[in-house]
Amino acid sequence: MVLTTDIVALEVRPGTLLRITTDTSAEHFNTAAQAGDARATAGHLVSIIATNHGVEAAPLALLANYVQTALLQMHAAETAFHEGQLFAPCRLHSSDNRPN
Repeated sequence: MVLTTDIVALEVRPGTLLRITTDTSAEHFNTAAQAGDARATAGHLVSIIATNHGVEAAPLALLANYVQTALLQMHAAETAFHEGQLFAPCRLHSSDNRPN
């Protein structure tokens, strides 16, 4: 059994680290966006940019397309709810209840 204790993080200001995941992909980003999970979506975006060594190599057009599609679907669900066509609106939410 091999035990690794590697932690991947970005230093966002001196002495403050932001832990990021190496288990990320455009598909994980899309899944989080489709679920309306703002925290996970943002986390995957930062992780994708970091693992691609910057925005130049990150698949930004694909990610933008995923976000646009997710937002349009949320808007359609919200509009349908207000027109009485659905039981509950699709709301953007965070993966946990901690304040930002």
